[in-house]
Amino acid sequence: MATTTNYSWTTPDDTALVKDGAAAIRSLGTAIDTTVFTNAGNAIAKTIVDAKGDLIAATAADTVGRLAVGTNGQLLAANSSTSTGLEWQTVSAGSLTLLSTTTFNDTVATYTISSISGSYKNLRIVGTNLQGATTGASDTIRFRFNGDTGNNYSMAGEANVAGTPTAIGSRQNSSLFTTGSGATVLGRTGDSSGDFGYFDMTVFNYASSTERKNAVFMGGSNNGFSARHYTYTGLWNDTSAITSLTFLATDNFKSGVIRIYGEN
Repeated sequence: MATTTNYSWTTPDDTALVKDGAAAIRSLGTAIDTTVFTNAGNAIAKTIVDAKGDLIAATAADTVGRLAVGTNGQLLAANSSTSTGLEWQTVSAGSLTLLSTTTFNDTVATYTISSISGSYKNLRIVGTNLQGATTGASDTIRFRFNGDTGNNYSMAGEANVAGTPTAIGSRQNSSLFTTGSGATVLGRTGDSSGDFGYFDMTVFNYASSTERKNAVFMGGSNNGFSARHYTYTGLWNDTSAITSLTFLATDNFKSGVIRIYGEN
């Protein structure tokens, strides 16, 4: 007997007798019925999806479900805790979330930000328009984590003053980027040229309770046209998660803003 190309259904040969036609048609009809029924049972019903952008996703072996469309700008990501193993996630612009803003006005030399969220990968600390309170003098900015005043900080890097580089390093200090070891990034009060300082520091894996905390620092200020610029790496020799950050100046912070961001 002849068969069809795709499903191999049995059909009469060209030489088959007419009397065999009824049986052949019954056989062909049964084969078609069986194939259509099986395929229909394996098909994914269009009623699973309800809205533009819905996705069909596996929820288990040989089982499918609906993942509803996300909102504008969201990205699809794997998440094994959801029924489909997928979810829509909102990504913050620049992957930075502002956690705190501190504005100085010549009242403090030491300022602490407490209860820092541990929900991010890194801490990004940015200072702008910074000046120390002492007229005509440059000042430094230093950092402590979790109020630790022990000699548990070290650093190494380079200072560049008016184009002249100098290697600088220190270890076993009571703060990160210490006075006498660099980071002269507070501008001079009363400088007619507008001597303001700046810095940008990242602390990596700050919420980890098993890793020592590494940081990179870039900052500087201008003394007229004699620019000062500093680039360092630093280490806090402690595995505690960072929950507070203290800024220190040799004198009071005259002006400026320091912002702390969570970075993912």
